[in-house]
Amino acid sequence: TLSFIKVCVLANAAHIDEANANGIPYIDVDGLKAFNKDKTKIKKWAKKYDVLLASDSVAKQTTKLLGNVLVKMGLFPVTLAEGEKIVNKID
Repeated sequence: TLSFIKVCVLANAAHIDEANANGIPYIDVDGLKAFNKDKTKIKKWAKKYDVLLASDSVAKQTTKLLGNVLVKMGLFPVTLAEGEKIVNKID
């Protein structure tokens, strides 16, 4: 695995379980809602990571929940298909 790349998963329930099992940082929809579209908080959180992955269902809500901050940072999440393994995507 590419252990030097910092990854965070914007996860649905299934991907949260997998992220926990593999020690991969994640944030769920409630966590994204908690940012309340505060650009400063979103940037502070997002700049800790090199790559963001998002479960398909969560990816569709990302812009609605966070606005376009991630796009401007060049950190728009890579989509994880339903049932796709996070570790395979990272490799």
